Amino acid sequence: MAASLEETLTSVWRQALVEDAKSVTQENRRFPVRRTSRSRLREVDFQFEDHQLRGLGQNPETPSLFNLLRGFPLDARGTSSRV
Repeated sequence: MAASLEETLTSVWRQALVEDAKSVTQENRRFPVRRTSRSRLREVDFQFEDHQLRGLGQNPETPSLFNLLRGFPLDARGTSSRV
């Protein structure tokens, strides 16, 4: 049985970022984990079904939109309730 997209992304994330693996294994295939030349972020190209995907680690020193938005509680529609 093939893994779902969520299971695949979680597996790639865990292997590349948590376990700091040199390659990621998905369904008996290995995909190398590389470092970007400028920021040295981890990057892996892998396949899900017929789609080519790229996982890219985030620079922990760079503020992200997600971290900025995390301070704003969202209502049920997913919009910020803070003025």
